Amino acid sequence: MERLFELGENYEYGEVVKQDYGAAFEIYQKCAAKGYSPALNKLGWFYHNGLAVDEDIDKAFEYYTRAAAMNDSVAMVNLGNIYENNDFDEDEIDWKSAAKWYLKAALLGDIKGKFNYANCLHYGNGVKRDREMAYWLFLDVAGRGDTDALFYLGLYYENGFVVEKNIQKAVALYQNGAEHGDAYCCSNLGKLYADGFKGQKPDYKKAAGYYLDALVLGDALGYAGIGHMYEVGTIAGKEDIETAKKWYQLAAKHDFEPAIEELKRLGDEFEPQLDIVEKVLRAKCLLEIKDLSFEDLRAAVKVILENKRCSYSLVQKSMGWGHDRTEAVLKKFERIGIVSPKTENKNDRDILIEKYAKYEKIETAIKN
Repeated sequence: MERLFELGENYEYGEVVKQDYGAAFEIYQKCAAKGYSPALNKLGWFYHNGLAVDEDIDKAFEYYTRAAAMNDSVAMVNLGNIYENNDFDEDEIDWKSAAKWYLKAALLGDIKGKFNYANCLHYGNGVKRDREMAYWLFLDVAGRGDTDALFYLGLYYENGFVVEKNIQKAVALYQNGAEHGDAYCCSNLGKLYADGFKGQKPDYKKAAGYYLDALVLGDALGYAGIGHMYEVGTIAGKEDIETAKKWYQLAAKHDFEPAIEELKRLGDEFEPQLDIVEKVLRAKCLLEIKDLSFEDLRAAVKVILENKRCSYSLVQKSMGWGHDRTEAVLKKFERIGIVSPKTENKNDRDILIEKYAKYEKIETAIKN
């Protein structure tokens, strides 16, 4: 049964064989008919997300429940997600049910279950707030490789929740999380560097860089953070209210409600239909914090265009750059919205070529 299930996963993820959700679904059905709980959970996932079948939350709930009855902790977490995300469109989120399922999964040792239950404890969602217990759960899952918990551990040390306040420890945790692609860690680092900490002067270049990383990773606070820095004049060397408003507009478009209040304070309103060329703003910001030159970008892109592969090592070796400089160049690609050539994947190279053509238009727009 396990081998058949693994074949289904191969089809689902496109490993060894060509990705085919339909073939995966059929295999999972066969496994589920034999009472195999991971397959029941997979069928729930397919109905939950509309993969190979029409999205059907009731069927998803049914399959998850059957798998959970067989002590499948992943299905328990998925049931908790249904309640947390209010997929049944009730008047309000059923946090009590969500917390119940997360706790059940946590008691079975499920890392995601522990993390989600720790979240409930931290905010007091569905359970009595207990930050001490939340802290120990976050610490446990971080030690087991869950990098999302690093943000919360950093938050605890930054604010002195349960533990003694320690900004340096918070920064170290946030930096670790940022290196693993955690947007919230990037945002908090941006704020800490913008405000200055432990008697140090504010480092606006680092702050802007972390805010840009945050917005690339999907945290709207990154947009608002950049907007604030333009407003108070820490990026361009002078106040730039109009550019600040554009960043606040982008933050509002990404559902960051505090940005709407910032716009009102500046005598403006959120305009959902307002067309703002985000990549131009990103590139302009990078130039103003003297991150890297266009020449560095052109040099890296030239190497990639002249080769059949697209890889981090190729750029580093061909340019004769050290690790840090290569990393910085590729990070700039990401911040502006161009893929980072860190793999040997030809498709990545093709995407880079296509996007760089647009990037040249961005450069022209900035210079004009």
